[in-house]
Amino acid sequence: MSHVITIDIDPGHPGIWPGGEPTSVRDAYDAQQADQKQQATGKAAKR
Repeated sequence: MSHVITIDIDPGHPGIWPGGEPTSVRDAYDAQQADQKQQATGKAAKR
């Protein structure tokens, strides 16, 4: 038995990601992840 998954992305809303969040939210998340990675790397180097 096969399953079909359909994902609808509305191309009429530029700047909106498939999850529904705007690009600004994704950019902020990426910046937060980079900051956390940098902090973790800095802590590891101090040990």
